[in-house]
Amino acid sequence: MRSIDRVRDELILNSDRLSEWAKQAPDNLFVSTADELVIDTYMEMNKWVAENGQFQPRAKAEFANAADGWVAAYASVHKAIVITHEVFRENVKRRVPLPNVCRQFNTNYQDTFEMLRKLEVRFDWIR
Repeated sequence: MRSIDRVRDELILNSDRLSEWAKQAPDNLFVSTADELVIDTYMEMNKWVAENGQFQPRAKAEFANAADGWVAAYASVHKAIVITHEVFRENVKRRVPLPNVCRQFNTNYQDTFEMLRKLEVRFDWIR
């Protein structure tokens, strides 16, 4: 499992434990999006969002400035699966859910709990 450099960039902007973890994470955990195919795919996805009358201008701006589109583009190019807590929402206007972009561009995605089930992750609670 991996994430992308742009997610790391978002994480390190904060000053919390997650930010500190991201700063110290191994270099190979966050892969580069500086790949021509990833960039082209991101631009195509961003264009679809920008031209889609369904989404409000603020939602379009948020999408253009966040890592989500880059996650979807990287996954699309590398045939990876996007893991997200977000769900597909057909008529959403105030934001651009990652599953909506993934469906539009035939990119695989699943929610976190589905991933954990497929990996057969088990947690043992100790009292």
